[in-house]
Amino acid sequence: LFSDKEMRRLNMPTLIIGGKEDALFSVEKVVARMQKLVPLLEPVLLADTGHALINLSGQIIPFLTATA
Repeated sequence: LFSDKEMRRLNMPTLIIGGKEDALFSVEKVVARMQKLVPLLEPVLLADTGHALINLSGQIIPFLTATA
């Protein structure tokens, strides 16, 4: 979705949450690419979770409050 050039411009803390059982995207490949390009990346890979991500406020709110 984003070029490497665009991803390199992300110089702020960046949270990516993905399900390890995602049938649409390999979250491991996405995270590996982003780790090379986004210096302040915080990946969260959820076991037994697919593409639909729900009830994640427990992961998102602490990230937002820590980086505010």
